[in-house]
Amino acid sequence: AVDTKIDTVETKLETKIDVVDTKIDTVETKLETKIDAVETKLEAKIDAVETKLERKIDAVEAKIEKKFDVLEAKIEKRFAAVDARFTAIDVKFAAVDAKFDALNAKFDALAKDIAFIAGRLTEPD
Repeated sequence: AVDTKIDTVETKLETKIDVVDTKIDTVETKLETKIDAVETKLEAKIDAVETKLERKIDAVEAKIEKKFDVLEAKIEKRFAAVDARFTAIDVKFAAVDAKFDALNAKFDALAKDIAFIAGRLTEPD
């Protein structure tokens, strides 16, 4: 009779253990399903954030490129203005140089005239 009761208790315990094992398996399956769902949602959110970031980065890059283009155009315009000024200065220097050449020619002619007059003044009468 004791052995029968022990066998009955063992059978009941085994049955309860089996029920608990089944419940644990069910909970594990549900958890895995929920984890998979959360992973899927997280991946979708991460993809959405990556897409938004890529768009924002592209927009910022476009703005920066546009600003660089504007600055480059301004710098090129300034260089062109400076180049034009140098050209104008070169023309003015050429004109000044020509004036100095003409002045030197006049001084040379004046020196010849002075030398001629000095030569005449030193001649005996």
